[in-house]
Amino acid sequence: MAQYAHITLLDNGPQVILTRAATTNRIVQHLLKAYTAGDSYATVTATNSVGNVALTAANVPITGAAGAARVMTFAQVAGGNATGAAAGGSNLHLAIVDSTTSEVLLVTNETTDQQIVSGNPLTFPSWTYTVPQPV
Repeated sequence: MAQYAHITLLDNGPQVILTRAATTNRIVQHLLKAYTAGDSYATVTATNSVGNVALTAANVPITGAAGAARVMTFAQVAGGNATGAAAGGSNLHLAIVDSTTSEVLLVTNETTDQQIVSGNPLTFPSWTYTVPQPV
């Protein structure tokens, strides 16, 4: 159940994803059948990905008032057809990558761990990335 945040995201916050998503096809969400912390861009996008969808700035709004946590909500989006397969109960992950800089920016768990059949339509669920206020 490895998760990951790239130093670019940690240093600059979720705004880096929002800004880069304004460039067409730059920010891409992948559904992964496997992930080990620190996997390379090539492993994430070619070996472990079973489908992907490009995100726009409209898909990743940021909310939260001054003094509150900042929350980036990834919208539910249709992702075309699966390009690979994953058994039901697999430990699926969602990865956000920058296809221009070849960076894996964020990897989190995908909670449904549903069976993925190659060629079937994919719908990526809505999920959030939260940067809390310090305590």
